Amino acid sequence: MATTPTQMNCDIKNLDFADLGKKRIEWANQSMKVLQIIRKEFIKNQPLKGVRVSGCLHVTAETANLAICLRDGGADVVLCASNPLSTQDDISASLVRDHGSGLCDQGRGQRHLLQPHSCCHRSQAAHHHG
Repeated sequence: MATTPTQMNCDIKNLDFADLGKKRIEWANQSMKVLQIIRKEFIKNQPLKGVRVSGCLHVTAETANLAICLRDGGADVVLCASNPLSTQDDISASLVRDHGSGLCDQGRGQRHLLQPHSCCHRSQAAHHHG
């Protein structure tokens, strides 16, 4: 378990990968023009303030940008990776370090692959309760 400066418990492979992940998230964002427009509106209007969002999905640079957009809209966002074969460790590390996302990396065994929803539930509860 890695712990960020805010003491959020996150199950990721290695925070040392975060610099590369940040670069890849920023690079992907350049091609996501519609999401950029939505994010600007979300920052301004905070339409998701007070809403909790849990996602069990492929953790990629593109889905990281979606999570960041939701967070910037006021949402309390927690992600868990749905597939250890598609989870990008550098992206996961950057989400935790740079964006304060609660993240549970599913690439830790067959049990997690079969029950990703339990990881999201645990991560959301831990994220919500500090």
